[in-house]
Amino acid sequence: MTIHTPHSGAVASNERGRQHLARGELREAALAFAEAVERDPAFAIAHSNLAVALWQAGHGDEALHHFRQATALEPDNPRSHNNLGRALQEHGVAAEALTVLERAAALSPDDAEIRFNRALALLQNGQFTQGWAEYEWRGRLPRFQSRARPFAQPRWDGGALDGRTILIHAEQGLGDTLQFVRFVHLVRERGGRVILEVQPALKGLLAGLEGPQVLIARGEPLPPFDCHAPLLSLPHLLGSGGTFPGAEGYLKTPESTLPRTPGRPVVGLAWAGASLGRLDQVRSLPLDRLWGLVMPRAWDWVALQVGEPAKVLEKHSLAARIQIPPLPDFSATAAVIAGLDLVISIDGVVAHLAGALGRPVWTVLAHGAEWRWGTNGETSPWYASMRLFRQGPERAWGPVLAHLGAALDRRFERLHGA
Repeated sequence: MTIHTPHSGAVASNERGRQHLARGELREAALAFAEAVERDPAFAIAHSNLAVALWQAGHGDEALHHFRQATALEPDNPRSHNNLGRALQEHGVAAEALTVLERAAALSPDDAEIRFNRALALLQNGQFTQGWAEYEWRGRLPRFQSRARPFAQPRWDGGALDGRTILIHAEQGLGDTLQFVRFVHLVRERGGRVILEVQPALKGLLAGLEGPQVLIARGEPLPPFDCHAPLLSLPHLLGSGGTFPGAEGYLKTPESTLPRTPGRPVVGLAWAGASLGRLDQVRSLPLDRLWGLVMPRAWDWVALQVGEPAKVLEKHSLAARIQIPPLPDFSATAAVIAGLDLVISIDGVVAHLAGALGRPVWTVLAHGAEWRWGTNGETSPWYASMRLFRQGPERAWGPVLAHLGAALDRRFERLHGA
Protein backbone atom coordinates (compact mmCIF):
# COMPACT_ATOMS: atom_id res chain seq x y z
CA MET A 1 0.00 0.00 0.00
CA THR A 2 1.34 3.41 -0.99
CA ILE A 3 1.51 5.86 1.90
CA HIS A 4 0.64 9.40 0.90
CA THR A 5 3.04 12.11 2.05
CA PRO A 6 1.03 15.35 2.27
CA HIS A 7 2.25 18.64 0.84
CA SER A 8 4.13 20.68 3.44
CA GLY A 9 1.92 23.71 2.85
CA ALA A 10 -1.17 21.56 3.33
CA VAL A 11 0.26 20.25 6.60
CA ALA A 12 0.78 23.81 7.84
CA SER A 13 -2.77 24.82 6.87
CA ASN A 14 -4.18 21.70 8.53
CA GLU A 15 -2.31 22.48 11.75
CA ARG A 16 -3.61 26.05 11.70
CA GLY A 17 -7.12 24.70 11.26
CA ARG A 18 -6.68 22.35 14.23
CA GLN A 19 -5.71 25.30 16.43
CA HIS A 20 -8.78 27.26 15.34
CA LEU A 21 -11.00 24.22 15.89
CA ALA A 22 -9.65 23.73 19.42
CA ARG A 23 -10.67 27.33 20.19
CA GLY A 24 -14.13 26.84 18.72
CA GLU A 25 -13.43 29.16 15.79
CA LEU A 26 -15.36 27.11 13.25
CA ARG A 27 -15.32 29.53 10.31
CA GLU A 28 -11.57 30.10 10.56
CA ALA A 29 -10.97 26.37 11.04
CA ALA A 30 -13.01 25.47 7.97
CA LEU A 31 -11.15 28.03 5.85
CA ALA A 32 -7.77 26.67 6.96
CA PHE A 33 -8.77 23.05 6.36
CA ALA A 34 -10.23 23.98 2.97
CA GLU A 35 -6.91 25.57 2.09
CA ALA A 36 -5.14 22.35 3.09
CA VAL A 37 -7.45 20.31 0.87
CA GLU A 38 -6.95 22.73 -2.02
CA ARG A 39 -3.18 22.46 -1.66
CA ASP A 40 -3.32 18.65 -1.48
CA PRO A 41 -6.63 17.01 -2.52
CA ALA A 42 -5.27 13.58 -1.48
CA PHE A 43 -4.69 14.68 2.16
CA ALA A 44 -7.28 12.48 3.89
CA ILE A 45 -6.84 13.92 7.39
CA ALA A 46 -7.49 17.43 6.10
CA HIS A 47 -10.72 16.26 4.45
CA SER A 48 -11.77 14.65 7.72
CA ASN A 49 -10.92 17.75 9.75
CA LEU A 50 -12.75 19.98 7.29
CA ALA A 51 -15.77 17.72 7.60
CA VAL A 52 -15.72 18.04 11.39
CA ALA A 53 -15.56 21.83 11.23
CA LEU A 54 -18.35 22.00 8.66
CA TRP A 55 -20.47 19.55 10.66
CA GLN A 56 -20.12 21.54 13.86
CA ALA A 57 -21.03 24.69 11.94
CA GLY A 58 -24.23 23.10 10.68
CA HIS A 59 -23.19 22.48 7.05
CA GLY A 60 -24.16 18.82 6.98
CA ASP A 61 -24.20 18.15 3.24
CA GLU A 62 -20.75 19.66 2.69
CA ALA A 63 -19.42 17.81 5.72
CA LEU A 64 -20.67 14.48 4.42
CA HIS A 65 -18.89 15.10 1.11
CA HIS A 66 -15.56 15.50 2.87
CA PHE A 67 -16.16 12.59 5.25
CA ARG A 68 -16.74 10.47 2.13
CA GLN A 69 -13.58 11.84 0.53
CA ALA A 70 -11.52 10.91 3.58
CA THR A 71 -12.93 7.38 3.53
CA ALA A 72 -12.29 6.99 -0.18
CA LEU A 73 -8.70 8.13 0.25
CA GLU A 74 -8.11 5.81 3.22
CA PRO A 75 -10.46 2.85 2.72
CA ASP A 76 -8.76 0.82 5.45
CA ASN A 77 -8.84 3.55 8.10
CA PRO A 78 -11.48 2.55 10.67
CA ARG A 79 -11.68 6.05 12.13
CA SER A 80 -12.62 7.50 8.74
CA HIS A 81 -15.44 4.99 8.44
CA ASN A 82 -16.50 5.72 12.02
CA ASN A 83 -16.66 9.47 11.38
CA LEU A 84 -18.65 8.99 8.18
CA GLY A 85 -21.02 6.50 9.80
CA ARG A 86 -21.74 8.76 12.77
CA ALA A 87 -22.37 11.71 10.47
CA LEU A 88 -24.69 9.68 8.27
CA GLN A 89 -26.64 8.58 11.33
CA GLU A 90 -27.05 12.14 12.59
CA HIS A 91 -27.99 13.17 9.06
CA GLY A 92 -30.85 10.68 9.07
CA VAL A 93 -29.32 8.18 6.62
CA ALA A 94 -29.56 5.27 9.04
CA ALA A 95 -29.25 2.28 6.72
CA GLU A 96 -26.07 3.56 5.04
CA ALA A 97 -24.71 4.58 8.44
CA LEU A 98 -25.02 1.02 9.67
CA THR A 99 -23.24 -0.35 6.58
CA VAL A 100 -20.36 2.07 7.07
CA LEU A 101 -20.09 1.37 10.80
CA GLU A 102 -20.11 -2.39 10.13
CA ARG A 103 -17.06 -1.80 7.97
CA ALA A 104 -15.41 0.28 10.73
CA ALA A 105 -16.07 -2.46 13.30
CA ALA A 106 -14.65 -5.13 10.97
CA LEU A 107 -11.46 -3.08 10.60
CA SER A 108 -11.13 -2.37 14.34
CA PRO A 109 -13.26 -4.82 16.36
CA ASP A 110 -11.96 -3.68 19.76
CA ASP A 111 -12.52 0.05 19.30
CA ALA A 112 -15.16 0.97 21.87
CA GLU A 113 -16.19 4.22 20.17
CA ILE A 114 -16.82 2.41 16.89
CA ARG A 115 -18.71 -0.42 18.58
CA PHE A 116 -20.87 2.05 20.52
CA ASN A 117 -21.70 4.00 17.37
CA ARG A 118 -22.54 0.71 15.68
CA ALA A 119 -24.89 -0.04 18.57
CA LEU A 120 -26.73 3.25 18.03
CA ALA A 121 -27.05 2.50 14.32
CA LEU A 122 -28.39 -0.99 14.99
CA LEU A 123 -30.95 0.36 17.46
CA GLN A 124 -31.97 3.15 15.10
CA ASN A 125 -32.55 0.57 12.39
CA GLY A 126 -34.71 -1.57 14.68
CA GLN A 127 -32.19 -4.41 15.13
CA PHE A 128 -32.71 -4.41 18.87
CA THR A 129 -31.31 -7.74 20.04
CA GLN A 130 -27.94 -7.12 18.44
CA GLY A 131 -28.12 -3.41 19.25
CA TRP A 132 -28.66 -3.93 22.99
CA ALA A 133 -25.68 -6.30 23.10
CA GLU A 134 -23.46 -3.78 21.30
CA TYR A 135 -24.72 -1.00 23.58
CA GLU A 136 -22.78 -2.62 26.42
CA TRP A 137 -19.61 -1.26 24.81
CA ARG A 138 -20.50 2.14 26.31
CA GLY A 139 -18.89 0.98 29.54
CA ARG A 140 -15.47 1.18 27.90
CA LEU A 141 -15.84 4.81 26.84
CA PRO A 142 -14.25 7.51 29.05
CA ARG A 143 -17.44 9.57 29.20
CA PHE A 144 -19.29 6.59 30.67
CA GLN A 145 -16.38 5.31 32.77
CA SER A 146 -16.28 8.67 34.56
CA ARG A 147 -19.83 7.99 35.78
CA ALA A 148 -19.35 4.27 36.48
CA ARG A 149 -20.16 2.98 39.96
CA PRO A 150 -17.21 1.06 41.46
CA PHE A 151 -19.27 -1.46 43.41
CA ALA A 152 -17.61 -4.44 45.04
CA GLN A 153 -20.69 -6.51 44.25
CA PRO A 154 -20.79 -8.21 40.84
CA ARG A 155 -22.88 -7.08 37.91
CA TRP A 156 -26.00 -9.11 37.31
CA ASP A 157 -25.78 -11.47 34.35
CA GLY A 158 -29.53 -11.66 33.71
CA GLY A 159 -30.03 -15.03 35.34
CA ALA A 160 -32.39 -16.10 38.13
CA LEU A 161 -31.93 -14.00 41.26
CA ASP A 162 -33.18 -16.68 43.69
CA GLY A 163 -33.99 -14.24 46.47
CA ARG A 164 -30.89 -12.08 46.09
CA THR A 165 -31.13 -8.29 46.31
CA ILE A 166 -30.26 -6.36 43.16
CA LEU A 167 -29.49 -2.66 42.86
CA ILE A 168 -30.61 -1.09 39.59
CA HIS A 169 -29.10 2.35 39.16
CA ALA A 170 -29.94 5.14 36.74
CA GLU A 171 -26.92 6.12 34.70
CA GLN A 172 -27.79 8.78 32.11
CA GLY A 173 -30.35 11.58 31.69
CA LEU A 174 -33.76 12.08 33.25
CA GLY A 175 -35.52 11.15 30.01
CA ASP A 176 -33.49 7.94 29.76
CA THR A 177 -34.52 7.00 33.29
CA LEU A 178 -38.20 7.63 32.60
CA GLN A 179 -37.99 5.63 29.36
CA PHE A 180 -36.24 2.58 30.85
CA VAL A 181 -37.83 2.16 34.30
CA ARG A 182 -40.56 0.19 32.49
CA PHE A 183 -38.21 -2.81 32.57
CA VAL A 184 -37.72 -2.87 36.35
CA HIS A 185 -40.74 -5.03 37.15
CA LEU A 186 -39.36 -7.73 34.83
CA VAL A 187 -36.25 -7.92 37.01
CA ARG A 188 -38.43 -8.55 40.04
CA GLU A 189 -40.03 -11.43 38.17
CA ARG A 190 -36.60 -13.09 38.09
CA GLY A 191 -37.06 -13.80 41.79
CA GLY A 192 -35.12 -11.01 43.42
CA ARG A 193 -35.58 -8.08 45.73
CA VAL A 194 -35.16 -4.89 43.73
CA ILE A 195 -33.64 -1.61 44.88
CA LEU A 196 -33.99 1.16 42.32
CA GLU A 197 -31.73 4.21 42.57
CA VAL A 198 -32.77 7.24 40.49
CA GLN A 199 -31.92 10.90 40.20
CA PRO A 200 -33.25 12.92 43.15
CA ALA A 201 -35.53 14.91 40.83
CA LEU A 202 -37.45 11.74 39.92
CA LYS A 203 -37.83 10.05 43.30
CA GLY A 204 -41.23 11.56 44.13
CA LEU A 205 -42.63 10.89 40.69
CA LEU A 206 -41.55 7.24 40.69
CA ALA A 207 -42.76 6.44 44.20
CA GLY A 208 -45.63 4.30 42.85
CA LEU A 209 -43.69 2.53 40.10
CA GLU A 210 -44.38 -1.19 39.78
CA GLY A 211 -41.30 -3.31 40.38
CA PRO A 212 -38.92 -1.97 43.00
CA GLN A 213 -39.39 -2.87 46.64
CA VAL A 214 -37.08 -0.01 47.60
CA LEU A 215 -36.73 3.35 45.82
CA ILE A 216 -33.90 5.68 46.74
CA ALA A 217 -32.41 8.87 45.35
CA ARG A 218 -28.81 8.98 44.23
CA GLY A 219 -26.74 10.25 47.14
CA GLU A 220 -28.83 8.53 49.79
CA PRO A 221 -27.24 5.65 51.73
CA LEU A 222 -27.44 2.39 49.82
CA PRO A 223 -29.05 -0.60 51.54
CA PRO A 224 -27.15 -3.91 51.35
CA PHE A 225 -27.36 -5.64 47.97
CA ASP A 226 -25.88 -8.71 46.29
CA CYS A 227 -25.51 -7.60 42.66
CA HIS A 228 -26.23 -4.59 40.49
CA ALA A 229 -27.12 -3.50 36.96
CA PRO A 230 -27.15 -0.15 35.14
CA LEU A 231 -30.70 0.75 34.14
CA LEU A 232 -30.02 0.93 30.40
CA SER A 233 -28.51 -2.56 30.41
CA LEU A 234 -31.85 -4.13 31.36
CA PRO A 235 -33.16 -4.75 27.79
CA HIS A 236 -29.99 -6.70 27.02
CA LEU A 237 -29.90 -8.59 30.32
CA LEU A 238 -33.60 -9.45 30.08
CA GLY A 239 -33.40 -10.46 26.41
CA SER A 240 -36.17 -8.00 25.58
CA GLY A 241 -35.25 -7.51 21.93
CA GLY A 242 -37.85 -5.22 20.38
CA THR A 243 -40.44 -5.75 23.12
CA PHE A 244 -41.28 -2.65 25.14
CA PRO A 245 -43.45 -3.34 28.20
CA GLY A 246 -45.82 -0.66 29.40
CA ALA A 247 -46.29 1.08 26.07
CA GLU A 248 -49.84 2.02 27.16
CA GLY A 249 -48.40 3.79 30.21
CA TYR A 250 -46.61 2.58 33.33
CA LEU A 251 -46.68 5.56 35.70
CA LYS A 252 -49.72 6.31 37.85
CA THR A 253 -51.55 9.40 36.63
CA PRO A 254 -52.08 11.83 39.52
CA GLU A 255 -55.12 14.00 40.12
CA SER A 256 -55.08 17.03 37.83
CA THR A 257 -54.17 20.37 39.41
CA LEU A 258 -54.99 22.38 36.29
CA PRO A 259 -58.01 24.71 36.21
CA ARG A 260 -59.95 24.49 32.94
CA THR A 261 -62.17 26.72 30.85
CA PRO A 262 -65.25 24.66 29.90
CA GLY A 263 -65.31 23.71 26.24
CA ARG A 264 -61.79 24.92 25.42
CA PRO A 265 -58.89 22.64 24.52
CA VAL A 266 -55.90 22.82 26.82
CA VAL A 267 -52.52 22.11 25.23
CA GLY A 268 -49.18 21.88 27.03
CA LEU A 269 -45.96 23.02 25.37
CA ALA A 270 -42.31 22.05 25.91
CA TRP A 271 -40.09 23.64 23.30
CA ALA A 272 -36.57 23.79 24.74
CA GLY A 273 -33.96 21.53 26.27
CA ALA A 274 -32.60 21.91 29.75
CA SER A 275 -29.14 23.16 28.78
CA LEU A 276 -27.25 25.05 26.09
CA GLY A 277 -25.44 21.93 24.91
CA ARG A 278 -25.28 21.11 21.22
CA LEU A 279 -27.94 18.38 21.41
CA ASP A 280 -30.43 20.64 23.19
CA GLN A 281 -29.79 23.44 20.71
CA VAL A 282 -30.35 21.13 17.75
CA ARG A 283 -33.60 19.68 19.02
CA SER A 284 -35.05 22.84 20.59
CA LEU A 285 -37.65 24.99 18.89
CA PRO A 286 -36.99 28.74 18.93
CA LEU A 287 -39.70 30.33 21.06
CA ASP A 288 -40.57 32.76 18.26
CA ARG A 289 -41.57 29.83 16.05
CA LEU A 290 -44.45 29.06 18.41
CA TRP A 291 -46.14 32.37 17.53
CA GLY A 292 -47.88 30.98 14.45
CA LEU A 293 -48.98 27.91 16.39
CA VAL A 294 -50.39 29.66 19.46
CA MET A 295 -51.73 33.05 18.38
CA PRO A 296 -54.32 31.98 15.75
CA ARG A 297 -55.89 29.42 18.09
CA ALA A 298 -58.00 30.73 20.97
CA TRP A 299 -57.32 27.76 23.19
CA ASP A 300 -55.68 27.47 26.60
CA TRP A 301 -51.93 26.98 26.31
CA VAL A 302 -49.74 25.86 29.20
CA ALA A 303 -45.94 25.96 29.44
CA LEU A 304 -44.30 22.77 30.69
CA GLN A 305 -40.88 24.37 30.98
CA VAL A 306 -38.84 25.24 34.03
CA GLY A 307 -35.58 27.12 34.50
CA GLU A 308 -34.20 29.42 31.83
CA PRO A 309 -36.79 28.62 29.09
CA ALA A 310 -39.62 29.59 31.48
CA LYS A 311 -37.82 32.82 32.39
CA VAL A 312 -37.41 33.68 28.70
CA LEU A 313 -41.14 33.10 28.15
CA GLU A 314 -42.02 35.44 31.02
CA LYS A 315 -40.43 38.32 29.09
CA HIS A 316 -41.81 37.27 25.69
CA SER A 317 -44.97 38.55 24.03
CA LEU A 318 -46.33 34.99 24.02
CA ALA A 319 -46.54 35.12 27.82
CA ALA A 320 -49.95 36.78 27.43
CA ARG A 321 -51.28 33.61 25.80
CA ILE A 322 -49.32 30.82 27.51
CA GLN A 323 -49.89 30.05 31.18
CA ILE A 324 -46.73 29.43 33.21
CA PRO A 325 -47.77 27.22 36.13
CA PRO A 326 -45.44 26.59 39.06
CA LEU A 327 -43.62 23.31 38.44
CA PRO A 328 -41.43 22.71 41.50
CA ASP A 329 -40.85 19.03 40.64
CA PHE A 330 -41.81 16.30 38.20
CA SER A 331 -44.75 15.23 40.33
CA ALA A 332 -46.21 18.71 39.85
CA THR A 333 -45.52 18.52 36.12
CA ALA A 334 -47.30 15.16 35.95
CA ALA A 335 -50.31 16.64 37.76
CA VAL A 336 -50.52 19.43 35.17
CA ILE A 337 -50.13 16.97 32.28
CA ALA A 338 -53.01 14.93 33.76
CA GLY A 339 -55.36 17.83 33.05
CA LEU A 340 -54.25 18.52 29.48
CA ASP A 341 -55.94 17.38 26.30
CA LEU A 342 -52.57 17.16 24.57
CA VAL A 343 -48.87 17.67 25.16
CA ILE A 344 -46.65 19.01 22.38
CA SER A 345 -42.97 18.51 23.18
CA ILE A 346 -39.57 18.42 21.62
CA ASP A 347 -37.47 15.28 22.16
CA GLY A 348 -36.91 15.60 25.89
CA VAL A 349 -37.97 14.61 29.37
CA VAL A 350 -41.51 16.05 29.05
CA ALA A 351 -42.21 13.81 26.04
CA HIS A 352 -41.07 10.75 28.01
CA LEU A 353 -43.11 11.79 31.04
CA ALA A 354 -46.31 12.24 29.04
CA GLY A 355 -45.78 8.93 27.24
CA ALA A 356 -45.04 7.09 30.49
CA LEU A 357 -48.29 8.49 31.92
CA GLY A 358 -50.16 7.27 28.84
CA ARG A 359 -51.26 10.83 28.03
CA PRO A 360 -51.61 12.07 24.42
CA VAL A 361 -48.29 13.57 23.34
CA TRP A 362 -47.02 14.85 20.01
CA THR A 363 -43.24 14.80 19.88
CA VAL A 364 -41.41 17.11 17.48
CA LEU A 365 -38.14 15.63 16.22
CA ALA A 366 -35.18 17.28 14.56
CA HIS A 367 -33.88 15.57 11.43
CA GLY A 368 -31.59 12.68 12.30
CA ALA A 369 -33.18 12.35 15.74
CA GLU A 370 -31.81 10.01 18.38
CA TRP A 371 -31.80 6.27 17.81
CA ARG A 372 -34.79 5.71 20.10
CA TRP A 373 -37.22 7.25 17.60
CA GLY A 374 -36.23 5.11 14.61
CA THR A 375 -35.95 6.54 11.13
CA ASN A 376 -39.50 7.09 9.88
CA GLY A 377 -43.18 6.87 10.71
CA GLU A 378 -45.44 8.72 13.13
CA THR A 379 -45.71 6.07 15.86
CA SER A 380 -43.29 4.82 18.49
CA PRO A 381 -43.19 1.31 20.00
CA TRP A 382 -42.11 2.90 23.27
CA TYR A 383 -45.29 4.92 23.83
CA ALA A 384 -48.71 4.06 22.40
CA SER A 385 -50.06 7.56 23.13
CA MET A 386 -47.30 9.32 21.19
CA ARG A 387 -47.35 10.72 17.66
CA LEU A 388 -44.08 11.80 16.01
CA PHE A 389 -43.65 14.89 13.83
CA ARG A 390 -40.32 14.69 12.02
CA GLN A 391 -38.24 17.48 10.56
CA GLY A 392 -37.31 16.81 6.93
CA PRO A 393 -33.79 16.63 5.48
CA GLU A 394 -33.91 20.38 4.84
CA ARG A 395 -33.78 20.75 8.66
CA ALA A 396 -36.44 23.48 8.64
CA TRP A 397 -39.05 23.87 11.38
CA GLY A 398 -41.62 25.65 9.18
CA PRO A 399 -43.01 22.54 7.41
CA VAL A 400 -43.09 20.58 10.69
CA LEU A 401 -45.06 23.30 12.46
CA ALA A 402 -47.43 23.71 9.52
CA HIS A 403 -48.13 19.97 9.58
CA LEU A 404 -48.55 20.06 13.34
CA GLY A 405 -50.91 23.06 13.20
CA ALA A 406 -53.13 21.39 10.61
CA ALA A 407 -53.24 18.22 12.72
CA LEU A 408 -54.17 20.29 15.77
CA ASP A 409 -57.07 21.94 13.96
CA ARG A 410 -58.41 18.57 12.82
CA ARG A 411 -58.09 17.07 16.28
CA PHE A 412 -59.84 19.82 18.18
CA GLU A 413 -62.46 20.56 15.58
CA ARG A 414 -63.55 16.96 16.07
CA LEU A 415 -63.28 16.92 19.87
CA HIS A 416 -64.40 20.37 20.87
CA GLY A 417 -65.82 22.16 17.87
CA ALA A 418 -64.14 25.01 16.04
